[in-house]
Amino acid sequence: MTGAKQANLWKELRQIHRRLEVLEDAVLSPDDREALKEARREFKEGKTVSHKEVIKEVPKEVVKEVPREVIKEVPKEVIKEVTKTVTVETISPVSYVAIGIAVVLVVVAGVIFTRRKKA
Repeated sequence: MTGAKQANLWKELRQIHRRLEVLEDAVLSPDDREALKEARREFKEGKTVSHKEVIKEVPKEVVKEVPREVIKEVPKEVIKEVTKTVTVETISPVSYVAIGIAVVLVVVAGVIFTRRKKA
């Protein structure tokens, strides 16, 4: 990195830091600002650590215990009594004979009627 680029980066960093201070002044109470200054001082002196270092120290081991046994009680005893009453109507053989004779008579009458018209 060239010296000019590095100087520009430091300049931008200082501007951002000033903006941050202005924003902190607008939002923080005087007690909060004092606590923040004290925390920065302790960090520089080495009395405290950054949040990144704390995250590194936290173990990532997680033990998961999930109960695998599920008890379901379902009653399976279902009793159904279905009674159907079906009435069957039967046609007597005499009715079949009567219908057959009627059909034959209609056909014969039709044949005779057509022959009369031709003659």
